[in-house]
Amino acid sequence: MTKAESNRSVSRSAYISSIAEHMTNLLNSRHDFCPHTPDYGLPDMNNWYRQLPGLSQQIAETIFEAVTKYEPRLHAISITVLPFEPQEFALKMRLNSLIHADQSTFTFHIELSSQGRLSVREAV
Repeated sequence: MTKAESNRSVSRSAYISSIAEHMTNLLNSRHDFCPHTPDYGLPDMNNWYRQLPGLSQQIAETIFEAVTKYEPRLHAISITVLPFEPQEFALKMRLNSLIHADQSTFTFHIELSSQGRLSVREAV
């Protein structure tokens, strides 16, 4: 690997990490948290977890809307709800998208924990 290729690889990795970090912040913010953008984040989800897996698709749609609106580095976004495993106490989803910068496809994993916290990580 040449130095230029190595720099592109590090740069791409940092870029992807930045997207994942922003989505984590976005998805863990609640509506009305930012006065100038009252719809930034997600609605209060305190009672959502208790209604799983019935609300899985509604949660995925809400996440889709937030990411589509507030993560401009991604487009052609799709979210797939993964099979619910009650013993894991988490709702898991896969977000596929194209990255605007280079039009490459990328996948993120999103997990809603029983504490109501969403995590976003790069798919391996």
